[in-house]
Amino acid sequence: EPQSQWQVRPIVEAHGWDHESGIEGFSVDKAFVIRNSVPGNMSGQLTKDKKDSNVGFEGEMSIPHSKKLITTTGVDVQTVGKQLAYTARAETRWKFCAVNKIAAGLSASLVGGALALGTKLENRWKVTPGAKLVVSAGAVSANKDVAYGGNCEAILRHSDDASNPNSSTVGMSFMNWRGDVALGGNAMSSITLGKDTQLTARANLNSRGAGQLTLRATTNERLQLAGLGLVPLFCALLGRIRGE
Repeated sequence: EPQSQWQVRPIVEAHGWDHESGIEGFSVDKAFVIRNSVPGNMSGQLTKDKKDSNVGFEGEMSIPHSKKLITTTGVDVQTVGKQLAYTARAETRWKFCAVNKIAAGLSASLVGGALALGTKLENRWKVTPGAKLVVSAGAVSANKDVAYGGNCEAILRHSDDASNPNSSTVGMSFMNWRGDVALGGNAMSSITLGKDTQLTARANLNSRGAGQLTLRATTNERLQLAGLGLVPLFCALLGRIRGE
């Protein structure tokens, strides 16, 4: 698959029932460079079953203005229900200094005759080699309505080793639509137990009293995996015994 040629791959669903071969569709991808300085990429996929067909396309290219200033533009097409959604977007990233990067973007989406315009502003601050703070704000306008939102997120890596996936994230967000303000908070942390087991915990809560707490464990050890599979079964049996 040379980089200058189209790459075509089948989309295989091993447990699918709609096609005997298990192939639900195909995807195409092509990378290109314009004038030896503007890299780009085009990709798309088409999937179909007995009921629905889905189309997706994405085209993107990055224009370097200088070593610290880059603009990325793109066009997306995807299936939303029974209609196609068309989106044009552009984002400019400015590396203000060695530890600070500012990004500003615009987007326009057309779905079923309705046009939605969006804008965002983001600041990424590298506090330490293993800690990063991301602050973003944006607005979306459609049918004379405007919704505002913002997010603040702190990311802390547990190790300076890039191959170590363990990290912790704490974030807060807000959204304002027609004067209705919603606040939210979330946290995530992942740790490695032993050599082949990773434990990930996620929690979120919003100002309307809704929240969620999840705990996920992944392992390559078959015995440990079998033991973890007994946990939800034990919880279900305990709930039945208590009459819940």
